[in-house]
This record gives sequence, structure tokens and C-alpha cells, in this order.
Amino acid sequence: MERPPSSPDTPAAESGPRMKRIATHAQGVVADLRKWVDLRIDLAVIDLEDKLDERLNAVAVGIIIAVFGGLAAFFTLVTIALGLGWLLGHPFWGFLIVTAGLGATAAIVRSTQPTLVRTGLYRQWKKARAEAEAQASSAPSGADPEGASPSEPMSNGATGTDTASSKAAS
Repeated sequence: MERPPSSPDTPAAESGPRMKRIATHAQGVVADLRKWVDLRIDLAVIDLEDKLDERLNAVAVGIIIAVFGGLAAFFTLVTIALGLGWLLGHPFWGFLIVTAGLGATAAIVRSTQPTLVRTGLYRQWKKARAEAEAQASSAPSGADPEGASPSEPMSNGATGTDTASSKAAS
């Protein structure tokens, strides 16, 4: 004899309030997780904005220094040219000497073409990647390649899962 699912003797009827509580708690967990993810995204955006602001400020300071440095160099060259012209009796000779000196400097730099800036970023990136791969391959299969186990506290008080999630968010 089959009992209808709505009878009080069935397990479904007994677990009704329990299922509602579990469902309510699960919805609460999902809502909390959603808030946490939103906050992590907000943190990542704020970090990105801070880094962008720092770089833009550095560029702005660099432009200001370049403009005022260029003006200072220009007026220094004019002063040298006027001084040489005064010593030689006519400003023309001072400007000619300064112009010839600048032209000679430009010709020397053009002919030698020195390497003035070498960042080596690609080599640094490749080296860091090879070290990370070597570390990952040398770690046991169940171990975290970042170092500490998830429950082991680190020197700063955080656990391995805290640092792994913060590195993932960065």
C-alpha cells in the first residue's frame, strides 16, 4: 500500500521545516559569498586605480621636470652663447660656437648609437616564470606551490589560503 507524499508519516513531510532552514541558510551563504566577491572586485579595482594614479603622477612629474629642465638648458645655452660672443666681440660668434658644439655632440651620438636604456624586462619575466615552474614541479603533488599549507599560519598571521586568495585577487 502506497502512502501519498503529503501524509505526515513520510520523511518529506518531517523534513519540510528542516529543508526550509537549510535552503534559507544556503541562500544566506550564497548572498554572503556574492557580497564577498563584490568586495574583492572592488578591492582589485581600487588597487588598480591606485597603481594607475601613481604612474600618471610619475608621468606628470616627469613632464614638468622635462619642460623646466629643457627651458633651463635652453637659457643656459643662450647665456653661454652670449658670454662667448661678448668675449669674442660679437654675439654671432658665441651662437656659432654653441651651435657647432651641439651639432658635434649630435653627430657623435648618431655615429656611435650607444645603448642608453636596457630594461631586460623580458629576460626577468622569463627567469621568474622558469623559477615558478621549477618550484611547481619540485613541490609534491598535494602540496601548495606557494609554500605554506592552507591551515598552517605564516609569520604575518595569515594562513596559506589567505595569501593564495590575496595573490589571486592582485
